Amino acid sequence: MVVLAAAAALWVLAPLRRPAVAAEEETEREGLLRERDSISRSLRDLELDRATGKLSDADYAVLAARYRARALAVLRRLDAR
Repeated sequence: MVVLAAAAALWVLAPLRRPAVAAEEETEREGLLRERDSISRSLRDLELDRATGKLSDADYAVLAARYRARALAVLRRLDAR
């Protein structure tokens, strides 16, 4: 009887645990979206710095490649969700 009551309690309370997981996933998604936006701004700033002569073409290429690789990783994680 105790086992049956415990099983029933777990079944009834199971939906209460799911929102915590959903909220965690949503927080991760929001973090990824913020990171995507930050990388996008950084790429625009790099382009501006190169255009104004503050950054050489070689330095731009190295930094832009790093940002683009990171952006690709973030976008893939977002798509996987």
